[in-house]
Amino acid sequence: MKFSFALFVAAALSVVPAAMAQSACGGGQIELGVTGSNQVIIFANDCGVIDQTEPGNTAACNNGFIEGTNIVCNNGDITLINTPGGQFGGCVGAGNACGIVADAICCRPV
Repeated sequence: MKFSFALFVAAALSVVPAAMAQSACGGGQIELGVTGSNQVIIFANDCGVIDQTEPGNTAACNNGFIEGTNIVCNNGDITLINTPGGQFGGCVGAGNACGIVADAICCRPV
């Protein structure tokens, strides 16, 4: 009985983070960064995936996003992100969230 209860608690706790996931960015902003799957992913504020590169492609400025997102860079700095849902700019460094492990930035609508 002790094992069953512990298994139930572990299963219940594993669902909580997914239901409460939230970007480190403000409302209406997107978060972009390199994830543990070694790819660049663009997330909405609720951590829903907007677009992503193939695993192994960690250079956002090279584009290559599956849904057609285009990123404009100036000397390696992201200046504009054109996603299927709109344009974003004014990007600033951010805390890692949504599974991002490196190079997290937040960008606001333009």
